[in-house]
Amino acid sequence: MLLNIVVTDVSRWGQQHRAAYQLLQTEAGGASDRLCQSEGLADLGLVCTSML
Repeated sequence: MLLNIVVTDVSRWGQQHRAAYQLLQTEAGGASDRLCQSEGLADLGLVCTSML
């Protein structure tokens, strides 16, 4: 299984709590990865992928 750790701009929750960035862990190509893409969460150029 490949996991992505992605740095993205903040969601609505993050904006309300004054967060500058958020870290998301998703399975590469999995449902959570697709959900992030469908929500328009774009990575900020830093993605770490690890094999488990």
